[in-house]
Amino acid sequence: MVAVKIVPVNSDLASLSKEILILEYCKNPFIVGFYGAYLKEGELWMVMEFMNVGSVNDLMKSTDNTLSEI
Repeated sequence: MVAVKIVPVNSDLASLSKEILILEYCKNPFIVGFYGAYLKEGELWMVMEFMNVGSVNDLMKSTDNTLSEI
């Protein structure tokens, strides 16, 4: 199962490019898998591994806790 993050191309392209490069480089079982990015009708579609718990932000809100880097 995959998730698709759709971002308007008029967003900060430098920031989006950096995010894609980082995601392509990171291959770790503790990091969401990145499968590719595609331009479609003025939007950037980023295809990633589906995480059924939502985003890290959603997780922190639901547990009323923050995450450590350790």
